Amino acid sequence: MVKNDRLFSKKQRLALAMHSNWRCSICGCHLPDNWHADHVTPFSKSGKTDVINGQATCPECNQKKGSKIMKIPKLRTWQDNVLLKAIDAFSQGQKLFLTHATPGGGKTIHALSVFDEARKELGLTHLIILAPSTMLQNQWIGEAKRHYGIELSDTMIYQGQPSFREFQGIVMTYQSMNNLTDHLRMFCKNHRTLVVADEIHHVSDGQSWGDSFRESFEPCSYILGLTGTPWGSNGKQIAYVTYDNDGYAKPDYSYSKPTAIADSVCRITSFMGQSADSPEYLYGKDTYGYESLQDARNKAEVPDVYRKTLSSIKHMMPIFEQANNELGNLRTVIKDAGGLLVAPSIEAAHLFQDYLYFETGHRYPIVHSKMDNPHKEIANFRDSHDRWLISVDMVTEGVDIKRLQICVFLSTKNTELFLRQVAGRIERVRDPDNVFDKGCSFYYTKGDVLDAIIAKMTDENQQGVKLKEEAEKVFLFMWCVVH
Repeated sequence: MVKNDRLFSKKQRLALAMHSNWRCSICGCHLPDNWHADHVTPFSKSGKTDVINGQATCPECNQKKGSKIMKIPKLRTWQDNVLLKAIDAFSQGQKLFLTHATPGGGKTIHALSVFDEARKELGLTHLIILAPSTMLQNQWIGEAKRHYGIELSDTMIYQGQPSFREFQGIVMTYQSMNNLTDHLRMFCKNHRTLVVADEIHHVSDGQSWGDSFRESFEPCSYILGLTGTPWGSNGKQIAYVTYDNDGYAKPDYSYSKPTAIADSVCRITSFMGQSADSPEYLYGKDTYGYESLQDARNKAEVPDVYRKTLSSIKHMMPIFEQANNELGNLRTVIKDAGGLLVAPSIEAAHLFQDYLYFETGHRYPIVHSKMDNPHKEIANFRDSHDRWLISVDMVTEGVDIKRLQICVFLSTKNTELFLRQVAGRIERVRDPDNVFDKGCSFYYTKGDVLDAIIAKMTDENQQGVKLKEEAEKVFLFMWCVVH
């Protein structure tokens, strides 16, 4: 029954308390005697006094919420499916649940929805999030508060602190975890905690972060591992993760790139391979000793020539000009579309920056790990309409700049994990209804290792296109039947 007055009836209050398992719907603590029956959409903003617009909260959470409206997102189909599977696995006593979702698939909302459900269904009270960078720390804090009203601290919180009840959890980098092992063990022992390991491949056993991870969270209730890319163990496994016979981690749920393309969540990537063995792409013999890869006297010399090629202005410029022309055409319809130039080194990045300034009149920003505040520069670019960002190993996992749509990849790193992480920066769909937002372009320098990885990624794109075409055929058929 919907009431017109502000107060919930005794019968409604009982229903709200029972539905929340007698726990605060925001922080998950046991409801005190003076708990509040709260309007999700505030009464002052035309929210109805109805159980479907109500929630049971502790006084502290209700007072802190005030008349703010949390923008709880509508879960995508895969997020809804994995939510049920994760809660069921945890209920059955499984300690770690591993989710693989392609970059841009929505792992952050997935993790927050699991904690939100787990504090209702499993009685969890606190959340600890491990992130690869401080920039991602801030993203987690913002998303948790915006969508679920979850307050996260970027430092340890202790029971005796006056502000302890203000927070439902902690978000920290893997680096800072190393210095807090004993504190985290005590925290997990004293609270029913979900640990979220973002890009969990960072914590292999036998490495500093891996050993700290195993020790710190041995007492925790549950772990949700997130990864945007499948990875192999290379002989170094991760605590609580299972592996297949080929040494690859076995996710409990996988949301693949083809499915994401079919769902209009990820763009279709066009891979543009450029040859590295033409003489005009290299400096002359006086500089490097070779004019082409064929001039190398034996195969052992080829990798060194390839690395030097990537730093060459003569190799970079034809690729950049083609990519920049495409970006210019794209910006006639998507005004803020941006490009990412991945440089092989800091020295090369500055060389590229100077030369491009001479050629274009634009001094494109550079980001690298040795800068004082690279994350601020990334944030500035994300919020601007600048055309290009030059990066040295910075704009990879978890960096969310949705307006990026073109990439020139000149990195010397050629692992599948790194390549997929970089490609993921340009693959996030912003507007599914905009035909110009459905594709992106990745320019790279051809080589045996990269070509093999790109072939796999191209095949995934083709699978996604086929899935999308099949789904559209089914939709058209059903539409015709109905009409």
